[in-house]
Amino acid sequence: MNHNLRSLARGGLRSILLIGLLCVLAGSIRGEAGSTLLDELTTLAETTELALYLAKASVLAVDEADARLHLQALVDMLDEHPGSTAPRSGLLPSALIARDAVFRSTFPSILQVDFENAISSVVHFVTLAGEAAVAGVETEGAPLPAYAHRAYAYLLAALGADESGFGLPGIRQMIDWLPNSVIHISPEQSIQEAVDQLLPGGTLYLSAGTYALSSRVSIDKSLILAKDPNTEGDVLLQGLDDDEPILYLLRNQDAGIIHIEISDLTLRGGQYGISLFASFNQRNVVLTLVNCRVENARESGIISFGGDLTIDHCEIRGNREFGVLSPTPATLRISRTHIADNGVLEIAALPYRNLAGVFATSRSILTIEESTIENNAGAGIHVEEDADLILKNSTIAANQQDGLLVWDHAVVHLQENQFHYNGGMGVRFHSPACQELGGPDSMHHFEGTVSGWGNHISDPSDSSGNGSGAICPEQTYAFLIGKRP
Repeated sequence: MNHNLRSLARGGLRSILLIGLLCVLAGSIRGEAGSTLLDELTTLAETTELALYLAKASVLAVDEADARLHLQALVDMLDEHPGSTAPRSGLLPSALIARDAVFRSTFPSILQVDFENAISSVVHFVTLAGEAAVAGVETEGAPLPAYAHRAYAYLLAALGADESGFGLPGIRQMIDWLPNSVIHISPEQSIQEAVDQLLPGGTLYLSAGTYALSSRVSIDKSLILAKDPNTEGDVLLQGLDDDEPILYLLRNQDAGIIHIEISDLTLRGGQYGISLFASFNQRNVVLTLVNCRVENARESGIISFGGDLTIDHCEIRGNREFGVLSPTPATLRISRTHIADNGVLEIAALPYRNLAGVFATSRSILTIEESTIENNAGAGIHVEEDADLILKNSTIAANQQDGLLVWDHAVVHLQENQFHYNGGMGVRFHSPACQELGGPDSMHHFEGTVSGWGNHISDPSDSSGNGSGAICPEQTYAFLIGKRP
């Protein structure tokens, strides 16, 4: 190639053509360290668009000299971005960096294959474009326009433009596929699809309206699920009449602890409103439920198999069996919450079906503060085995059976609560002398630990009295009614 022509391509073209174009891009070109996949793909898209401009300029050039200038500029930017001091900032290095970032990233299995196939195609097309550009600048005469056309087509394919004719997804499609940190959806859209698209730790906002679910919503990543604050009205998630919860929260095997926050929603129907499933005896799913209603589930409003659950300022009402059920070790904190009208009498009347507004067993840690638990078909609260209960400043009232029923080796602290109008005892520690109606006669005798003070536990003589008495055994635990020691 003529030496003067090559010098012109590397000097004059950079100073005239690229000053306006590259100064904008230079600030956005990043090295490998510290970059996200979005950074890498965005950088690659910008660099490829500039290369595409040069290839098109070569195709449209009025003479061979002009065409060769633009094609040489394309060759120059393959390995190093003109005007950039960032290492490995050219087109091909950017494609390789993006490919490495894709292969390091984790996506749902189907999307993983799509990403890996797409980025491999992009690297292939960028390589072919470079080969065509190099062949063009090294060829004299007529073949040059053909090589320029070829480079242009390969770069279009790498970007994913429809007019390329290759029909394969490119860089632009991969950017569209990337999970988002914030997604807004309306009732006609799929919550599950939005959850799948959401970046871990992101926020999914639901516009007001009714979301009639066709299947459960599975969540296995950290996220916030909330009502869109810019819309008026309630958000209702309507569950199916089958054996599926509305929300199924579980830990992905590859994840550490996941944190899920749900706020300002109503969950109605389903087998459960929320089913939380953590690893056995682990607290690696952390759920915070704020200002929500969970109602009319066919079984329990909330069931927590392990995990760490906080319920604040919520309404849990009208579920067929339990309001909140913890059948395996879990940590539960309930505050400023109304748990009412859970359980149906025909189930509660069955032998050994001890329904309750809140039930915790098997080394669960249950804290309830400033809440009202009332009018449930079984007990208000039932704890057993090695569960640990702290109950403070709450009202336990008008439950069909006992206000609080305690079995086995549970550890209980009761502080400044109100127990009124319950059909059984206000507080019952199960023993042969304090056996509940239909309860076990030789199992689950209470041998745990009790502390507390300042509780108001009405006896039948009070107008707000509990039907079977205040406390059983009364003499043993009379200190619960006294002042703080």
